[in-house]
Amino acid sequence: MQAAIPDPFQRVRWLLTLLLPMIVLLAITWQLIGSFYYTLDDPYIHLQLADMLGRFGHYGLNLSSYASPSSSLLWTLWLALWAIPLASWPAAFDLIPLLTNLVILALLLNDLLAWLSRRFPSASVIWIALAMTLSLNLYWLVMSGMEQLAQVWLTLRVAFALSERQLQQRRFYLALFALSLLRYESLALVLPVLLWAASQGQRKLAGLTALSITSVLCG
Repeated sequence: MQAAIPDPFQRVRWLLTLLLPMIVLLAITWQLIGSFYYTLDDPYIHLQLADMLGRFGHYGLNLSSYASPSSSLLWTLWLALWAIPLASWPAAFDLIPLLTNLVILALLLNDLLAWLSRRFPSASVIWIALAMTLSLNLYWLVMSGMEQLAQVWLTLRVAFALSERQLQQRRFYLALFALSLLRYESLALVLPVLLWAASQGQRKLAGLTALSITSVLCG
């Protein structure tokens, strides 16, 4: 099967096409209710936790007690970065998960299109990408306001790197490191991949990544 001929403008057109349903969905939501609400209550729990951490250095939902209602260290820290700058604009702070997920969706689709373009004819790429987007429910993940979209993106980056035997690239191990901090459950994927990379002659990079993950999670 002949791969698509690289065309920088073609990929931009594909990307905009795949982002269009997401934009339409958000526009319809705003038109119907005049505001935006996440489809789950978990994002609001994360926002409250991030607000406490960012503004008061307190890990909990209120100042009177400590709590750990989040399984994502990296997502909580990312939201906490915006707590002080947007302290006087809570409505904007509430939109950080949505805006973050929109950027991640664009990055994910760009990576997906690039990978597909190296394997399939140009006429097939957009349709395969659309089918994968719908089957992975990526548009809903944006609306959920959770970190699962970032988890899917990083997992795909790892899978793409494995499929092309890019075990020597540092960004491959950076994705594994970030994936471990994003969702603890991702260790079920990360650890076997690191072991396999080490068995393929990448003991130094795999070992340093494993040591970094252990230091952060257990430190």
